Amino acid sequence: MTLSSNAASATLSHTETLIDLGSTDLAAAATVTVTNECPVGSKLFVKFKCGATKYDVTISDGTNTTSITGVASKTNFDALVFDGTNWLLV
Repeated sequence: MTLSSNAASATLSHTETLIDLGSTDLAAAATVTVTNECPVGSKLFVKFKCGATKYDVTISDGTNTTSITGVASKTNFDALVFDGTNWLLV
């Protein structure tokens, strides 16, 4: 998946999906929009890098959003699970 203007969309085709936002550091906060309904219990893993400045990544389905807090100078890896309404960090 490639970010364009710090936004990307993803159609999840599996109940477990890894979204890798690339090997370069984020230059700003980013949003990933999930474009399809997922079954309850779907798992989403998100990997992204921050440089000296921390940036957050927001996961959105168009209605609900969940924010992942980035850590400066680190590769961030977070897991989320879908409860039927929201993506919850685990």
